[in-house]
Amino acid sequence: MFKKIFNNSGFALVLVIVSLALLSILGVAFLSRSLSETREVAYQEKKTQAYYIARAGADAVASNIIINKDRDMLDALETHANTEIYSNDNILAEGSFDVKTKFSNGIIYIESVGKVPNTIFGTVNSTVRLELYDLQNRAIIAVGNYDLDALKALSGDVESTAGVVSGYPGPIGWVPEEGEKFNQTSRYLPPVSVPTDIDSYEDPLNTDLSPHPFEVPNNSTVTLPGSFEYSKITVGNNGVLQIDTSGGNVEIITGVLDVKGGVEVIGGNQAIFFITSNTEQSTFKTSDAGSNPVGEAAEAAEANKLFLFLDTGVFLNVSTGGRDFFGYIYGPSATVNLTSGAIVHGSITGELFNSAGNPSVYHIPLIRTPEGYENYISGSSRYSYGIWK
Repeated sequence: MFKKIFNNSGFALVLVIVSLALLSILGVAFLSRSLSETREVAYQEKKTQAYYIARAGADAVASNIIINKDRDMLDALETHANTEIYSNDNILAEGSFDVKTKFSNGIIYIESVGKVPNTIFGTVNSTVRLELYDLQNRAIIAVGNYDLDALKALSGDVESTAGVVSGYPGPIGWVPEEGEKFNQTSRYLPPVSVPTDIDSYEDPLNTDLSPHPFEVPNNSTVTLPGSFEYSKITVGNNGVLQIDTSGGNVEIITGVLDVKGGVEVIGGNQAIFFITSNTEQSTFKTSDAGSNPVGEAAEAAEANKLFLFLDTGVFLNVSTGGRDFFGYIYGPSATVNLTSGAIVHGSITGELFNSAGNPSVYHIPLIRTPEGYENYISGSSRYSYGIWK
């Protein structure tokens, strides 16, 4: 009876238009999100490439030092301590890397920046850092366990590569150089490699070529003839074994080292001992006479004159008289025993490390590497991989 006055066809058209608009907006948003995610994936891919290029660059520098034993590079770093040395735009794969290297207090710091070019993002960078540790960059490095409570005084860090450092915080007033103690680092310590090209010392009264002993009588000063191999070196009470290095470093191989007086290195270079006997204990006791160098520079210069490398199974007793011990002891397969009241300036590395009677150890960074050092340890330079950052 009544005529229909409303028509829904216009409303349907509006609904369709609104729906299409919403779908268009959602499509644009979805497309924008997809493009953004695609860009992010592409960026992360470039970032990953840059990271691995940076890491490869740092590793290449480390390998050149540790494996290739690049003497020129080490000399440059050590001569210009605390100075950054740059090498930029080194091409690698689809990118390049910039690297800067610095030596400071027994650690080589490597920073590498990997760079990958990209038309959308520009150059994508990634930075990695690597530290290489000097094999003697701690006051004490023990392969096994070590108890800090055994020490009277300590300056520097203590590390165990296969055990635990206990007794923390250690001697009163001890402040570690790196701000921490080191427990079970798993750092590889290469064994000593005794030179094979050093002639045997021939006693003038004998004609055979086997190594002979060398003796410094009590209360005497005797100059060592030079770089030779000896069966045993004995320095009597208050005696002084004088080593003249004015012609260059002196390398000395001896089965046993028995010092009850002192060793004096003169001439401006370094004396390097290799102790090889694992059947008779060696002893190094400093002189009851004389005085210690005064000041950090003088102490560092004195310590960097003397090196004792201990072959597998060697047992070395270290004690001090009126003068402290200045030098570096390295024997990762040997035993080092610090006797009562011993005072050591330098660094000590041993498989087993004993100390009784509250000895003291003061770390002095190795500031001058002996020429040929890379040949004194097996398979690598004096540095080892430290921490990636």
